[in-house]
Amino acid sequence: RKHCRDIIIQFSTGGRGRSFEQRGAMLDLKPDMASLATGSVNFPTIVYENPPDFVRSLAQLMLDHNVKPEIEVFDLAMLYSTVD
Repeated sequence: RKHCRDIIIQFSTGGRGRSFEQRGAMLDLKPDMASLATGSVNFPTIVYENPPDFVRSLAQLMLDHNVKPEIEVFDLAMLYSTVD
């Protein structure tokens, strides 16, 4: 920000190789934005897990730290699923 005031800082909360706890641990640094995948995705060799309870808790962490989510929707099921 010292050299570019208008820069947007965005973190990834992606899960490949990281525990659920690690994925949101950096949000207390208060980036401007962070990724928020809204469901799980099957890749050829791995499942990218985003269970509903985790998505809710990550979204709450973002609210608590005033971080704007970059909503990631990879298929229609994620768009139409309801997370209470």
